[in-house]
Amino acid sequence: MIHDIANIIGGEIRESNMELVRNVSIHSKTTMPGHLFFALKGEHTDGHCYVGDAFTHGAVAAVVQQYTNTGPEILVSDTLFALGRLAQEYRGLFCPKTIGITGTNGKTTVKNLVSAILKKKYRVLNTKKNYNSLIGLPLTLLELSGDEDYLVVEMGTNSPGEIKRLCEIARPSIGVITNIGPGHLEGLESIEGIRREKLSLVWCR
Repeated sequence: MIHDIANIIGGEIRESNMELVRNVSIHSKTTMPGHLFFALKGEHTDGHCYVGDAFTHGAVAAVVQQYTNTGPEILVSDTLFALGRLAQEYRGLFCPKTIGITGTNGKTTVKNLVSAILKKKYRVLNTKKNYNSLIGLPLTLLELSGDEDYLVVEMGTNSPGEIKRLCEIARPSIGVITNIGPGHLEGLESIEGIRREKLSLVWCR
């Protein structure tokens, strides 16, 4: 229920209803009836501009940083953090053995190989494509059904603290670091900065 979700993400409700949330979406054009729409702010677009469109497509509520007055809304200070918080709480309902994979290169390949091997014997949910960010990882976790034996997630970063936050959300029990090289230096500044960030996958477990 919307009230339950508002409590989880620490939001304030306006124009609540008793609708059941069946899924989440971050793009108004892919929103379907029963979806909870998260209005995320990006470098080139602002999801708040599309909240009305999301309601037109059937959203039962929207998570926003400022009210748009287009339908039932949950006000939070940071919609991206709220998405992660919801996924973190949902992840806690299940007990799959979770493998987190990071590294400057090879994350997606290793994730695909590990998942393919495990699927020969176990039920597995893995990151789709390279959804390894603070947006993509929560969306993956929200696909959990409870039947999975393993959860295999890819973790990317371009600024300090992201791997730690992804670990808080996904709770990996096994960490894999493919390599450490000069990637995303604009955010992590140096090879040493990259090393510290990647190793936080080990430290947070």
